[in-house]
Amino acid sequence: MRQPRARKTDVDPELTFFGLHIQRKTDILALTAFVISLLTGGLQIVEWYKGPQISLYSPERVVIYTYMQTNGLTVIRVAAQMSYTNTASAQYAGSIKSEQVTLTIGPLKSVQKWLSFAQLRREGEIFDPKILADAAPFPIPGGGSISHSTLFSAFPVNCKSGKDECDRYRNYISGDDFLKALGAKTIELKFQSDVYAADGVLSAGCKLTIDKFFRTTWLANRSFTASCESPSPEEMPFDFWQQLAQQDWSYP
Repeated sequence: MRQPRARKTDVDPELTFFGLHIQRKTDILALTAFVISLLTGGLQIVEWYKGPQISLYSPERVVIYTYMQTNGLTVIRVAAQMSYTNTASAQYAGSIKSEQVTLTIGPLKSVQKWLSFAQLRREGEIFDPKILADAAPFPIPGGGSISHSTLFSAFPVNCKSGKDECDRYRNYISGDDFLKALGAKTIELKFQSDVYAADGVLSAGCKLTIDKFFRTTWLANRSFTASCESPSPEEMPFDFWQQLAQQDWSYP
């Protein structure tokens, strides 16, 4: 007696994924969701490991100016617009702990730390910043940016006891010494910012050209405002030292 033929049934194609046998469409959808969740979890772990992604940019505005201290000494100070971005996700905010700038002109070098947040303004041709607050740590939200203007100042160095060769005031540049150094072609500025819970520091460089316009403006105003995008260096004019000798350099 002839056996009846078995009826064909519709069977979903079978897939193999890392040893798992997947046959039904619902299994494939579940696997897809599982893989997506793994990828999402992995990306979150990477973001957590990386933390805040903060960048410091070269200032769009830099001011070098003279400041008379209470002891009557006129010193050189720096003011600059400090700008930051944090490209991390919104939940990964970061905080700036401190800012400083190192000014180098010829043989002179001055390390200055942040002093105040201010509005950079002028009264006529005289630089007259409006102090808004004492410099203090501040947050940068994830996916956000921050910009403010900082006034920097030199401070005495903490010398170890018994070291007579230590110069506590080596970071101070007097107005007269700065004037004598204007024969240099450039002023180099290095801005640095410490970030909480991060290794190392943020850094941005800046170079200002000392050309005829710089010298003429400095002779007239005892200050100079510039962008870090400097023009091409210009040779010092022949009559600069003669003009220098004819000036009245007594600071008010």
